[in-house]
Amino acid sequence: IRGPADIFVSKTANDSFYRTELQALVTSSGVTELVLTGCATDFCVDATLKSALTKDYSITVVADGHTTSDRPMIPARQVIEYFNWLWSEMTPTQGMIKVEPCHAILSA
Repeated sequence: IRGPADIFVSKTANDSFYRTELQALVTSSGVTELVLTGCATDFCVDATLKSALTKDYSITVVADGHTTSDRPMIPARQVIEYFNWLWSEMTPTQGMIKVEPCHAILSA
C-alpha cells in the first residue's frame, strides 16, 4: 500500500531510469544506495540494475523480492536463481552489488 509520503515514478521501458524523473529524485535526495525488488526479473529488474550500476550506485538486490513468469525454455524459478547468481558475480563500478534474502536485509 502506498503511503502519502511515498514517491511514485511511472515508467514505459524496462529500465526504471529511462526517460523518467527517477535519477533526479534519487540525486536530489542524496541517495547513494538502492534496494531493488520488482517484477520481470529478466527484463525490468535486470535493466534497472545495470542502469543503476553505470550510475555508480551501491545496489542490494532482494534475492527473494523479484519475480517473473515461466519462459518457453526454463521455469521462472530457474530464471530467478540464474539472475541472483549473475548479479552476485558482476563486477561493480564505484558502487557495490549485494544479493541477499529479505530476512538478512531486515535483520541488518
